[in-house]
Amino acid sequence: MSVTMSYKNFAAGELSSSWAGAVGPTLYNCGCKKMRNMFPKSHSSPKRPGTLYLGLTYEEHAAVFLRYRDSSGARWRIEVSAGQFRFWNVSTRTLEAPVSGKTNSYTVPELPELRYVQIGGTIYIVHP
Repeated sequence: MSVTMSYKNFAAGELSSSWAGAVGPTLYNCGCKKMRNMFPKSHSSPKRPGTLYLGLTYEEHAAVFLRYRDSSGARWRIEVSAGQFRFWNVSTRTLEAPVSGKTNSYTVPELPELRYVQIGGTIYIVHP
């Protein structure tokens, strides 16, 4: 019989793979193996390089974040949730005004399966 433990404290942030299998250290019990598409709420946000809190997802629904860099070098995260896109400017840490007509037909179960590639100033998003 297997036992699954649920953790709610991620204060250690993302841990190195060298910690894999460590059971004794307290730090191991409050860390994550991977933090993908994860922007923790500020009251529980790990304070480590590489984690950036920008804000809550649209109506706090499931979303994935795609990386994008425009021609001026500004860094963006495109929030893809069921039915819509939102654009986060990482350089200024702001949510840009909604762009009209930027909707999608993806459902929540499809979001983790999305694949994308940026070629020049264009980003292509597909669902396999």
